[in-house]
Amino acid sequence: MQELTVWVTPFTSLRSLDDTIAMVDKMARPGWHANVLVPLHYGKWPQAECTQSIPANMLVRNPGDVAWMRQHVENSGFGFGGWGVPHNGESAELAGQFAEACGYYCANFEPDVFWTPGDDPAAIDDWWSRFWNAMKDQEAMSGNVSATVVPNGWGLSAFSRSLPNLAAGCGALALEVYGGLQTKIEYPAPNLWPTDGYQRIRAAGVDANLIPIIASANLDGQYNLANRLGHGNVHVWAI
Repeated sequence: MQELTVWVTPFTSLRSLDDTIAMVDKMARPGWHANVLVPLHYGKWPQAECTQSIPANMLVRNPGDVAWMRQHVENSGFGFGGWGVPHNGESAELAGQFAEACGYYCANFEPDVFWTPGDDPAAIDDWWSRFWNAMKDQEAMSGNVSATVVPNGWGLSAFSRSLPNLAAGCGALALEVYGGLQTKIEYPAPNLWPTDGYQRIRAAGVDANLIPIIASANLDGQYNLANRLGHGNVHVWAI
């Protein structure tokens, strides 16, 4: 089964969860299974406590808020998941609880304010350990956790020592390869284009499952390429 997973940004213009489902349905090719990935938290702060424009019926204050939203999405024939920003070590337990409630989770590890401990292998190992230990059923989440990587000089240099630790804590790395014909100015080649991003990660010696996250503006033009790179698993940022 080929999977298209569409990320919802905290600053979305979507009006409701049903609006989100309809948008994702339009983006998926016939025969593909579509998934909705909703924002959950920024560090220790649930999304309802953050500055954002998410519709009221998509806001979460705790992991218990996820259940009805997940059920509604899955009853509509779509997969459901969530993403969050690790920020620092204090977010691990909340992230783990959210992850288990969602059934799929991506940790948005990026440099600077997204992950304040920096290039610290021990800190990343500790975060993953407490993340997994916060779950009641770790086995059920096996293979359903990923982490983002920005595969350019800025992103990789920020995790030059700890990239293997980042990959070891989850089932796959989701590469932010947003570049394309519609984003030349913002992401000039070969900075964040799909093929180049994959080559950078492989050259770094990381042996992990890789998922491309392409920009929504480039979805039509890069669908086939992303499908090939991700072996039928494609993510899109963002609606």
